[in-house]
Amino acid sequence: MGASLPDGRVPGGAGGPVLGVVGYKPAVLAWLDPMTLRPLPGPRLRLRYGISSYGWSPDRSLLALGDVDDDVLHLVDPARLRRLGTVDFGIVAEAPQSLAWLGPRRVAVVAGDSGDGSTLVMVDPVARRVLTRRRLPPADLAVAAAGNRLVLLRSPVEGIGPVRLLVVDGQGRVGQVELGEIHGGFQDPPDWDRPGAYGIGHSAGLAVDPEGGRAFVVAAAAAVAEVDLAGLRVTYRHLRQPVSLLRLAHWLVPPAEAKWGAGSWRGACWLGDGTLAVSGGASSIVGDTVAEQRMDQRPSGLKLVDTRSWTVRPLDPAATSVAWRSGRLLSYGGAWDVDAQRERGVGLTLYGPGSRPGRQLLAARLVVDADLNGDLAYVEVDNGHGGLGHLVVSLRDGQVLASADGPGPFLLLGERDRSC
Repeated sequence: MGASLPDGRVPGGAGGPVLGVVGYKPAVLAWLDPMTLRPLPGPRLRLRYGISSYGWSPDRSLLALGDVDDDVLHLVDPARLRRLGTVDFGIVAEAPQSLAWLGPRRVAVVAGDSGDGSTLVMVDPVARRVLTRRRLPPADLAVAAAGNRLVLLRSPVEGIGPVRLLVVDGQGRVGQVELGEIHGGFQDPPDWDRPGAYGIGHSAGLAVDPEGGRAFVVAAAAAVAEVDLAGLRVTYRHLRQPVSLLRLAHWLVPPAEAKWGAGSWRGACWLGDGTLAVSGGASSIVGDTVAEQRMDQRPSGLKLVDTRSWTVRPLDPAATSVAWRSGRLLSYGGAWDVDAQRERGVGLTLYGPGSRPGRQLLAARLVVDADLNGDLAYVEVDNGHGGLGHLVVSLRDGQVLASADGPGPFLLLGERDRSC
């Protein structure tokens, strides 16, 4: 049976206090007021550094925290905010980047910089020891949990080529399959010092259907790779896209602001009931001469994919990112506006019970990240002065309930799909 707070609420559940990490060096783990994100009176756990990742045990009685600086995992009693132990990986300078509970006595951890070659570590949180370590080749990684499996999407770091899907089970065994029709990676130009040089990158999105035992990999092309996680069987699904999806807004980035890169990126999120949400964008370099070069950015928009008919329904043509939790979907994003000489946002659009076909919030604010907690949205925004701010927004009436400068606390809400 899972742990509970003194008032009977489940740790991390919607409607009650929110568990979060405040600060970086040092940091404090504390229960926060959900309306203000300010620490509540009561016990707190001091941490030497902030955290890079976290995971709730299946019964929510334990919490694993990945240290942002050290190669260790902290095990915490979330109700009492008491440290139960620390597991040292024995791989110096490879702090945990992603982790997932695959069972009561199995935590899978991806530690270190994936571009340099990360390490897959399997930990027994009860015995507080490392069971296995497995070195992974350098790659750009996307990670998602699928019940008692961890799914990794690997893209090349030197050049563009087929991506690979790795599936890790509770015993630390790894199966993998190449997705020949889905390409990703980054291609450097022959000479970065040459005027007008730019790289080309493609990033695919990963989402999992834990109950159905499937993974979906989405790229800019019209095909989706559907992978059976048990047998690693791959089926390529070709989407039927309406013509309206091709009419996208676009922005031109001036040379002073450009990060000289062309390519595409996609994010994917499993919504359940056979539905996949896909978002992202693309960029290209335009101009007849080096002096006239601009980076043309185009959002691909938020689209819903019906995985039974493999048809596409557009929702928000300007969105580049989404957040999803408990039947509610938020879309947001932004790009450079050449006329205004600044990055322009599209605010938030809420989809869900009582909000169809979509309700706009925060006008044209540039939203960097967003998460959901019951009737509240926790939103990180560009404050317009080169920094970040964070807001608490009511989803009932769109009112901003609290705001502050700087990034918000690292919230440990726990139910958000890692691939959203």
